[in-house]
Amino acid sequence: MIKNKLEELINHIQYTKLRGEEAHKEMSPTNRSISAKGVNINEIRKASVLIVLYGEAETINFPLIERHVYEGNHSGEIGLPGGKIEDFDQNTSSAALRETEEELGILRDDIEIIKELTSIYIPPSNFLVTPYIGFLSKKPDYVPDPIEVKNIIDISVNQLVNEDNKIKVSIDKKHIQATVPAFQFENHIVWGATACILNELKYLLKNH
Repeated sequence: MIKNKLEELINHIQYTKLRGEEAHKEMSPTNRSISAKGVNINEIRKASVLIVLYGEAETINFPLIERHVYEGNHSGEIGLPGGKIEDFDQNTSSAALRETEEELGILRDDIEIIKELTSIYIPPSNFLVTPYIGFLSKKPDYVPDPIEVKNIIDISVNQLVNEDNKIKVSIDKKHIQATVPAFQFENHIVWGATACILNELKYLLKNH
């Protein structure tokens, strides 16, 4: 049953038009540019992240990562597996698969990339991030990187499309002090670029 639902969803995602910046703007923090327009392309750093969809019982889920607290712009935040594009990566999708394997222990060969989402620019870190949606045919057996990952949070697509989980939250960080849109999944708050990326996925799911 869940296998059929997942296959139907994947087919829908593959052939549905993206909402792009329209979806990003809804969850974008106050006064933050979400486009790299006007930024020197040679100075932008590139990264990629991965939304890994998998079925469990009667739900379709994907993992988020809670980062450790450290001296950096994204300290303690909740995000998607992924990271910087390295010189040895073939392309942005292979980097997303590599980072997901390193951070979560999911073998890259077990994940099928099904769609590239709209890239998003993150001014505080000067990264242009390319998100991907991937499909995993079984529930993942996580082996988290203890340095990169504090906690793995599995979110269901039903939680994502539930409008009650869309909130406003006050953020007080070095690079931003504002009330921003966010998703709340139980006691976990997701905001910023990750929320923008998930909102584009949300539009794909809502139209299914």
